Amino acid sequence: MRRLISLALLLCATPAGALDLVAAHRAALEHDAEFAAEVSAADAGREYAAQSRAALAPRVNITGQAGKLDTTTRTSGDLSSLLSSEADGKLYSYGVSMSRPLYRPDLKADARNLAAQADIAALAFKGAQQDLILRVAQAYFGVLLAQDSLAFATAQKTAVAEQLAAAKERFDSGRARVTDVAEAQANFDALAAAQIAAESDLEVARARFSALTGRDGEDPEPLASGLVVRSPPQDAQEWRDRARAESIDVRVRTYQLDMADAEVERARLAGRISLDLVAKYDDQHQDGELNALAYPDQSRKLQVGVQFSMPVFAGGALQSKHRQAIAQRNQARQELEATRRQVDVDVREAYMQVTSGALRVAALEQGLVSAQTSLEAAELGREVGNRTNLDVLSLQQQVYDVKRDLADARYGYLLTQLKLSALAGELTETHLVALTRPAP
Repeated sequence: MRRLISLALLLCATPAGALDLVAAHRAALEHDAEFAAEVSAADAGREYAAQSRAALAPRVNITGQAGKLDTTTRTSGDLSSLLSSEADGKLYSYGVSMSRPLYRPDLKADARNLAAQADIAALAFKGAQQDLILRVAQAYFGVLLAQDSLAFATAQKTAVAEQLAAAKERFDSGRARVTDVAEAQANFDALAAAQIAAESDLEVARARFSALTGRDGEDPEPLASGLVVRSPPQDAQEWRDRARAESIDVRVRTYQLDMADAEVERARLAGRISLDLVAKYDDQHQDGELNALAYPDQSRKLQVGVQFSMPVFAGGALQSKHRQAIAQRNQARQELEATRRQVDVDVREAYMQVTSGALRVAALEQGLVSAQTSLEAAELGREVGNRTNLDVLSLQQQVYDVKRDLADARYGYLLTQLKLSALAGELTETHLVALTRPAP
């Protein structure tokens, strides 16, 4: 029977093509549309840095004009012959102007905000990278668990089919009761239904994995042997400290608070003077018979100086905006604190899940040994007549239940370990490499 079980496990777990965890992640990097959108968002976000540098840079404008002008002048009186005239011609002009901020708190706040938005965009992309790793791992482990579940259901169905045949044989020879046959048949029918459900679950898991990686027909490779299940190397407080400093959410909130500070500074200085260095050059000339007094043949003008502006009265809007900016800064500060507290809770929860997950795996491994020992004893007892077929079926079900729980616990432990690293802002492909090729 053990050979049949091993064969069923092999047939159910061996795909036509296979991807390891690292290859699946790299395939998702190329295929996943959600991540592709984040790549474009990161490209757009990097432009904030260039805009930040440009906010306080000099600005140069060039203007030009060309046109045809017809003029007709009519006067009455004694001077009409002298003042009445008709003329036409063409006018050409161009100008170059330059301005450079000398003291512009509004532009300085703009530059600070744009720089913060560039940093936020970079953090959002890092968060998207971590999210993709988690989604790939979840889909990967989902297929492996579904494969294991189908393998266990198939192997159990095969074993029960053997028991059903043996029960019928013993009943025909008068060595078993009709209830033994009925119990074996009922278990076989239930396992047939469970196998169908497991096949459906596997197809759904494969579809999710394929949609993420774009590799239709390629299943995940089983994880390498030698993976060590243990509690996190650092204590919970150390993980919380790292998450408070490096969590993506916390760092984003920190930049948002910096932006709110800049807005307060902008609003506070909005009623003060602003200074710009300005320079302007204009050139104008005509071609035709236009009045030389109104339209000289050519004129040039160069102007260099300092320009200032200062609002005097805005109906109380400046003071209102200052109060509003202070309130928004307080809001950003409280949101940062709330995010820190939530990260503390999330890290504590993930840490406990990893710790308890390691203990659960160890307990289930021991439970599997005990369940298999009990099953072997029951099978021997049935042969000598002191255990019933129902006892064997019940213990056999227990063995497969423990096997499935153990597989679920292992994959859950690994996924939670990745989530804990993501909360600390340090999840990278290296963590997947460690699962694919564990260190000796």
